[in-house]
Amino acid sequence: MKESLKVSLACFIGGIIGTVVALQLHFFWWLGLIAGFVAGYLSYEFKAVINAVQKAWRSVGGLTLSKLTRLWRHLRIILLSYLSMISWAMLLMILVAATSSKALQDRTDWITGLGFISLFIIPALFTTYFLEQSYGGNANEVLWKLNPIYVGFYWLPKGIIYIIPRTPRFFRKAIITIGRFTKILFILIHSDIRLLCGTDAAIGVVIGYFTGNVLIGGLAGGVFGVLNYEILSKRILHLVHDKT
Repeated sequence: MKESLKVSLACFIGGIIGTVVALQLHFFWWLGLIAGFVAGYLSYEFKAVINAVQKAWRSVGGLTLSKLTRLWRHLRIILLSYLSMISWAMLLMILVAATSSKALQDRTDWITGLGFISLFIIPALFTTYFLEQSYGGNANEVLWKLNPIYVGFYWLPKGIIYIIPRTPRFFRKAIITIGRFTKILFILIHSDIRLLCGTDAAIGVVIGYFTGNVLIGGLAGGVFGVLNYEILSKRILHLVHDKT
């Protein structure tokens, strides 16, 4: 693909995305400039960005597939535990309400109560089944460790006690990791052409926002991008050379 066409396409994409953000945010429309700049910057030779992301992720010791698998297994058990607790608790509350003396006297209330109960029977049984599968089919362990009382009075307090002192350390490590990742990624992909694409995409966002038209924002970004590349960068400043 001709270089000027890649530049124009990246600026068009950035102009579209940034204009959408700007028009949605109104008073904070300037955030659309940032979104458009980033989108235009990254859209140029996007395949190279994907490769750079993988390299940067490996450089900062990102999560491997095995770590993600273990993390997902634990998260699935936790989420299903709370879903199970909520489902069975709601089922019990509705059952008590539906079988009260007043409800028994009114057939309409009784039928309504059964209808609400049926809405919670399926998710309650569903979550309990998958919890059992997560524990290797051990139903006794599921009933003992993941019933509503055990979850509410043991796992929940234990989880809170575990999370609170570790939260600052987690955020500190996350911020450092994200910072390192961003720095490495920037070093791997940065170029004058990407900077040009981001800047012209932002110009397109301004035009798109004040005209109130997303398509105009994208087209303006694309036109400014190709003109900037072909005239200013190549012929006047001689910063880049056309590649086919």
